[in-house]
Amino acid sequence: MPQSKSPKLDALLNFMLERHRVYLRRAAGNAPPWTKDTIIQRYRFTNVYRERDKVTVWIRQNIREPYTDHPALWFMLCIARQINWPDTLAELIADREGAWPQVLNHGKLLTRLHWDWERACAIMRDRQRRGLKLYTSAYMLRGPIQGDPSGHQDKAHYTTLRVLQPTWKACNKIEPQLHNTLEQAHTAFLPHHGWGGFLAYEVVTDLRWTRYLHSAPDINTWAYAGPGAKRGLNRVFGRPFRKALHDQQALDEMRLLYKEIKARWPRPGAGDGDWPPLEMREIEMTLCEFDKYERARLGEGRPKQMFKVE
Repeated sequence: MPQSKSPKLDALLNFMLERHRVYLRRAAGNAPPWTKDTIIQRYRFTNVYRERDKVTVWIRQNIREPYTDHPALWFMLCIARQINWPDTLAELIADREGAWPQVLNHGKLLTRLHWDWERACAIMRDRQRRGLKLYTSAYMLRGPIQGDPSGHQDKAHYTTLRVLQPTWKACNKIEPQLHNTLEQAHTAFLPHHGWGGFLAYEVVTDLRWTRYLHSAPDINTWAYAGPGAKRGLNRVFGRPFRKALHDQQALDEMRLLYKEIKARWPRPGAGDGDWPPLEMREIEMTLCEFDKYERARLGEGRPKQMFKVE
């Protein structure tokens, strides 16, 4: 187990506090700039609370809440995170011919779930023909490899046929594993094509706020540390940021940081606004953002997205 105090714990905590205060000042209608920190002013960093991010808010309002009891909610969230662009998702949801999962009734007692990957692909291709954006630019999504003998013609075809359709067909294997722990749910996706650790974690984090995992016992004891979070851990614990880090060590260190930062975090209802309780997800996500911050501060590079006042 790591030592009780990491060399840059205060720097990480201060970054988290200032990033969330920017969110609060902006939400309150204050005029920019919302911080004196020139790096936070210049570059885009995700919110400390994932539930406050723009796309996550949209997914909550348009998928998680309206379809809260739908038997295919878990797969809807798979579609949502593979695409992660609200305008594309809105067109799929509005379709009545199978681009969005449906319950088909055959008499009073017989029902079945239906999803048509070809219909979803057609809608996405139509958006592309109209010159409209299909996917998020917030993270890298894998697409078909040039010369791929499997015949995937474009990214929409690849996403719907190669990734989502096999996931849909594996419902009986995946869905039963989504009701216990975050870690078990995460593991359930990994054997399936197109579900690396990052994307699987994005869906599991959505599931945490649904009937599947709202009572998961490991909400504050487990998180998936991707490459960015591991670089952030290395920086916080005073190691070369490119040093290889074993998953268990990363988890142990995130647990320690969670305990220490939670003890110093403003209480809900603190004087300057909304401070919900922290969860392990906030620690993991902020470590990735802290790596970007330190990269810019130290002149080692810069985050790929500039901050834009909308």
